[in-house]
Amino acid sequence: MSAGTAPGEFDMRHAFRSMILVCVGATVMMGCGYIWLPSERALLDDAKVVAPYLPESPGGSVAFDVGEFQGGTAVLGANDTAFWVKDGIPYTVSEAARSAAPNMKQAPESIQYNDAFALAAQSGQ
Repeated sequence: MSAGTAPGEFDMRHAFRSMILVCVGATVMMGCGYIWLPSERALLDDAKVVAPYLPESPGGSVAFDVGEFQGGTAVLGANDTAFWVKDGIPYTVSEAARSAAPNMKQAPESIQYNDAFALAAQSGQ
Protein backbone atom coordinates (compact mmCIF):
# COMPACT_ATOMS: atom_id res chain seq x y z
CA MET A 1 0.00 0.00 0.00
CA SER A 2 1.39 3.41 -0.91
CA ALA A 3 0.44 6.87 0.27
CA GLY A 4 -3.02 7.85 -0.97
CA THR A 5 -4.26 4.27 -1.33
CA ALA A 6 -6.95 3.14 1.05
CA PRO A 7 -6.67 -0.29 2.67
CA GLY A 8 -8.03 -2.98 0.34
CA GLU A 9 -7.62 -0.86 -2.83
CA PHE A 10 -5.47 -2.05 -5.70
CA ASP A 11 -2.22 -0.06 -5.97
CA MET A 12 -1.22 -0.08 -9.64
CA ARG A 13 2.20 1.47 -8.99
CA HIS A 14 3.06 -1.22 -6.42
CA ALA A 15 1.90 -3.97 -8.79
CA PHE A 16 3.95 -2.50 -11.63
CA ARG A 17 7.10 -2.22 -9.47
CA SER A 18 6.64 -5.82 -8.28
CA MET A 19 6.22 -7.04 -11.84
CA ILE A 20 9.39 -5.20 -12.92
CA LEU A 21 11.36 -6.69 -10.01
CA VAL A 22 10.17 -10.21 -10.82
CA CYS A 23 11.08 -9.76 -14.51
CA VAL A 24 14.52 -8.37 -13.66
CA GLY A 25 15.15 -11.19 -11.17
CA ALA A 26 14.12 -13.84 -13.68
CA THR A 27 16.32 -12.28 -16.36
CA VAL A 28 19.32 -12.21 -14.03
CA MET A 29 18.75 -15.83 -12.99
CA MET A 30 18.46 -17.02 -16.60
CA GLY A 31 21.54 -15.03 -17.54
CA CYS A 32 23.64 -16.78 -14.91
CA GLY A 33 23.66 -20.04 -16.84
CA TYR A 34 26.94 -21.86 -17.17
CA ILE A 35 29.11 -20.83 -20.12
CA TRP A 36 31.30 -23.65 -21.43
CA LEU A 37 34.95 -22.97 -22.03
CA PRO A 38 36.29 -24.32 -25.34
CA SER A 39 38.41 -26.91 -23.51
CA GLU A 40 35.38 -28.11 -21.55
CA ARG A 41 33.33 -28.32 -24.74
CA ALA A 42 36.06 -30.44 -26.37
CA LEU A 43 36.02 -32.85 -23.41
CA LEU A 44 32.27 -33.18 -23.65
CA ASP A 45 32.44 -33.74 -27.41
CA ASP A 46 34.95 -36.56 -26.84
CA ALA A 47 32.69 -38.10 -24.19
CA LYS A 48 29.79 -38.07 -26.66
CA VAL A 49 31.81 -40.35 -28.95
CA VAL A 50 31.79 -43.15 -26.36
CA ALA A 51 28.48 -42.35 -24.63
CA PRO A 52 26.60 -45.15 -26.45
CA TYR A 53 28.97 -47.68 -24.83
CA LEU A 54 28.66 -46.35 -21.27
CA PRO A 55 26.38 -48.30 -18.92
CA GLU A 56 23.01 -46.78 -18.09
CA SER A 57 21.61 -46.50 -14.60
CA PRO A 58 18.26 -48.19 -13.87
CA GLY A 59 16.63 -44.79 -14.50
CA GLY A 60 18.16 -44.59 -17.98
CA SER A 61 20.75 -41.89 -17.33
CA VAL A 62 24.45 -42.19 -18.11
CA ALA A 63 26.98 -40.89 -15.58
CA PHE A 64 30.64 -40.44 -16.40
CA ASP A 65 33.77 -38.48 -15.53
CA VAL A 66 35.90 -36.88 -18.21
CA GLY A 67 39.27 -35.10 -18.22
CA GLU A 68 42.45 -34.57 -20.19
CA PHE A 69 44.92 -37.45 -20.13
CA GLN A 70 48.17 -37.85 -22.07
CA GLY A 71 47.15 -35.74 -25.05
CA GLY A 72 43.63 -37.17 -25.26
CA THR A 73 40.50 -37.46 -23.18
CA ALA A 74 39.91 -39.98 -20.40
CA VAL A 75 36.25 -41.01 -20.09
CA LEU A 76 35.31 -43.12 -17.09
CA GLY A 77 31.80 -44.54 -16.74
CA ALA A 78 30.15 -46.82 -14.21
CA ASN A 79 31.54 -50.30 -13.57
CA ASP A 80 35.10 -49.24 -14.53
CA THR A 81 34.14 -48.64 -18.16
CA ALA A 82 37.17 -46.63 -19.30
CA PHE A 83 37.75 -45.12 -22.74
CA TRP A 84 40.37 -42.79 -24.15
CA VAL A 85 39.56 -40.49 -27.07
CA LYS A 86 42.30 -38.93 -29.19
CA ASP A 87 41.50 -36.67 -32.17
CA GLY A 88 37.90 -37.89 -32.14
CA ILE A 89 38.90 -41.57 -32.30
CA PRO A 90 37.77 -43.69 -29.33
CA TYR A 91 39.83 -46.47 -27.78
CA THR A 92 39.05 -48.96 -25.04
CA VAL A 93 41.18 -48.84 -21.91
CA SER A 94 39.55 -51.29 -19.48
CA GLU A 95 38.15 -54.80 -19.77
CA ALA A 96 34.67 -53.41 -19.12
CA ALA A 97 35.09 -51.06 -22.09
CA ARG A 98 36.33 -53.89 -24.29
CA SER A 99 33.23 -55.90 -23.35
CA ALA A 100 30.97 -52.95 -24.10
CA ALA A 101 32.68 -52.12 -27.41
CA PRO A 102 34.37 -55.31 -28.69
CA ASN A 103 35.04 -53.87 -32.17
CA MET A 104 36.73 -50.72 -30.88
CA LYS A 105 40.54 -50.49 -30.98
CA GLN A 106 42.41 -50.86 -27.74
CA ALA A 107 44.31 -47.80 -26.50
CA PRO A 108 48.09 -47.69 -26.97
CA GLU A 109 50.09 -49.46 -24.26
CA SER A 110 51.05 -46.12 -22.72
CA ILE A 111 47.38 -45.54 -21.84
CA GLN A 112 46.50 -47.75 -18.90
CA TYR A 113 43.47 -47.89 -16.65
CA ASN A 114 45.11 -46.99 -13.37
CA ASP A 115 44.87 -44.41 -10.61
CA ALA A 116 46.35 -41.68 -12.85
CA PHE A 117 43.74 -42.35 -15.55
CA ALA A 118 40.88 -42.33 -13.02
CA LEU A 119 42.19 -39.17 -11.35
CA ALA A 120 42.48 -37.39 -14.72
CA ALA A 121 38.89 -38.30 -15.58
CA GLN A 122 37.60 -37.30 -12.16
CA SER A 123 39.45 -33.98 -12.19
CA GLY A 124 37.51 -32.79 -15.23
CA GLN A 125 40.48 -30.82 -16.53
